[in-house]
Amino acid sequence: MQAGASPRGMEFAAKWAELVFIAADGIEGNLAVRTELRERARLAGRNPDELRVCAAIQPIAGSTNIDAASQRASLLAHIDEASAVRSLARLMHADPASIRLQDPAVDFLADHRDATGSEGFEDMLAAVCRREGLTVRDLALRQSFDQLTPSPTGSGADIADELCEWQDAGAADGFVVTPAILPGSLADFVEYVVPELRRRGRLPEAEASPTAPTLRSRLSSKFRPLGEAQAFEPQLTD
Repeated sequence: MQAGASPRGMEFAAKWAELVFIAADGIEGNLAVRTELRERARLAGRNPDELRVCAAIQPIAGSTNIDAASQRASLLAHIDEASAVRSLARLMHADPASIRLQDPAVDFLADHRDATGSEGFEDMLAAVCRREGLTVRDLALRQSFDQLTPSPTGSGADIADELCEWQDAGAADGFVVTPAILPGSLADFVEYVVPELRRRGRLPEAEASPTAPTLRSRLSSKFRPLGEAQAFEPQLTD
């Protein structure tokens, strides 16, 4: 498994990885990274279908859209701004006392470029901040909440529809589901989203004795064809 979308990381993944974990700016950003990874794999002499790409998401699932939106608002309201700013300062190797919260976040990120050591991650932060017009204060709060990764929010049916849209568009083979809170967010995902994915034929029913005994064999196209329950097995293994 390889994580990251820097040119160096993608070159390594194209030659050696079976699974790549990426965090990009929405469906378009993930599609661009996955397309490049598959082309790099082809140029390296590999079958691109041997390389699975999983996108980072932080879903907020509820029994209804209103319930999910309420959960999201409550989580954001509980973030302490001063703590969020200190966390951002540590991440970007900045002096908390010198941070001007009303400045454009893209300028702050440019001033502290390469602080994290992850080129792809910083590219994603900058893309989201530029598209949404975020201030440094906004960046600190969002970084504490979801690291600016996509955060589909809604009923199980709506989130399932969004994930299917990503996969059908070629933006991801699967997803790495990160929780806003533990264990509640994952429990909500299993309760509300998993049944909808199974109803759509995107996730197989749980097997009492899985035919693929290892994580590699469950993910690899060498053992399991892409057309067989391809969309979401990577993030929901037993």
